[in-house]
Amino acid sequence: MRNHFARCLFLTAATVALLAGTPRLVADDAGAPEASPAQTSPAPAAVGQQPAANTQATTSTQTVANTQAIINTQSATNTQPAAIVTMGLEPDIPDFVTHMGDRLLELFHIQATGNSWERYLLAVGILLLFYLFRRLALPLIFKLIHRAMKRVTLEPADRIISAVGPPTALFIMITGLCVALRTLHHPPDLGRYIHQGARILWAVAFLWMIVRVIGAIFDHMQGVAKKRDLSIAAFMPWIRKSVVTIIVIFSGLVILQQFGVNTQTFLAGLGLGGLAFALAAQDTVANVFGAAVVAVDQPFKIGDVVTLGDHTGAVEDIGIRSMKLRRGDTSLVVIPNKTVASESIINLSRFTNRRAEQVLGFTYDSTPAQLEDIVRDLRALITAEAGVMPESVQVYFRDFNASSLDLIIVYATRGPDYAKYMELRQRLNLAFMRAAQARGLSFAFPTQTLDLAPSAAKVLGKP
Repeated sequence: MRNHFARCLFLTAATVALLAGTPRLVADDAGAPEASPAQTSPAPAAVGQQPAANTQATTSTQTVANTQAIINTQSATNTQPAAIVTMGLEPDIPDFVTHMGDRLLELFHIQATGNSWERYLLAVGILLLFYLFRRLALPLIFKLIHRAMKRVTLEPADRIISAVGPPTALFIMITGLCVALRTLHHPPDLGRYIHQGARILWAVAFLWMIVRVIGAIFDHMQGVAKKRDLSIAAFMPWIRKSVVTIIVIFSGLVILQQFGVNTQTFLAGLGLGGLAFALAAQDTVANVFGAAVVAVDQPFKIGDVVTLGDHTGAVEDIGIRSMKLRRGDTSLVVIPNKTVASESIINLSRFTNRRAEQVLGFTYDSTPAQLEDIVRDLRALITAEAGVMPESVQVYFRDFNASSLDLIIVYATRGPDYAKYMELRQRLNLAFMRAAQARGLSFAFPTQTLDLAPSAAKVLGKP
């Protein structure tokens, strides 16, 4: 009588559970269904004033009939094998994993008889199949993609394909593990933990893929910047680390939020902490923003000779906090980036060409004819130089100076190279001296002529 009453209670609870659709039935080794551990529905109370025995018998008969009808209806309409319904995994597992596990169980005609050797063998086979696909088929697929990319010469795409490879292999192994576990029976709690772990691993693999793709893109951009000799190439590693850090932080917050963790409190605390940090490290923040301004504006690059404030030298290093300037006397000057961003910068390495301007002074005993001839000679000497732009040449008799007759000479070189510019000036200056000597001219220097009065001459003993 007690066993019959307990069976009635179980069938009543199972009927309520099936109608509600929340718990799952798990078949035991004997083949008799038993209620889910989480379901504890009490037996319905007796109706009316019937005797207890008749009430129990009537309830048992109705419950058995209703339960069998519901099970038969679900078995007829459900396309999944019965073994899959009894697994205990969470219902929101990805559809392709559920579909693959169901079809494999249905293909090998494995019924809901517990974790038999057939199930274990199938799970091991699934893991082996996914492993072989990762080791053999996946490298072949990526090799074919690389060949296709080389034909169209898309270097960024080729880098991205190479970056996607390892995360894709990890994603395949995680999927194989989930499909293999899908074919086995698990307690509900263990199935839930397995599912959450799989979601975390999928998220990590996807995040790893994003980080690698971003790294590949920045590596390509850095290579292009170096080829074009852009100063932003020095800042590419710093920009890359900053972008990756931001993406990892926000992705971690999204993953935590998906698992029910309240991230709003963390974000609020992060905002207050950031404000306190900014107030406590104003100079550091100013230097970081100064580095960003220098990276965007690009007023110089490593190796350029610049004048910054009172310092002139070659740029040796550009960092997040400061830049290093090597002066002509080989001393090293470290200048904070906030000063660099606020000061005027003269870049002496970005000449498009070199401009020369000089004055030649001849003595006052020079004749007008001699000056006309020397002007023509000097203009011809400068124009004959291959490194001089002919349209820039200007030679004129300009001033009557205190002790000289001044000629102004102006010309521009074709290139910015300083060494070649100095060699050109030396060559022209020597040619100017030869031309002046050939014309019988003398270069003037500061002199004074004193005209003495007769009394002064008499005192000095001169007639």
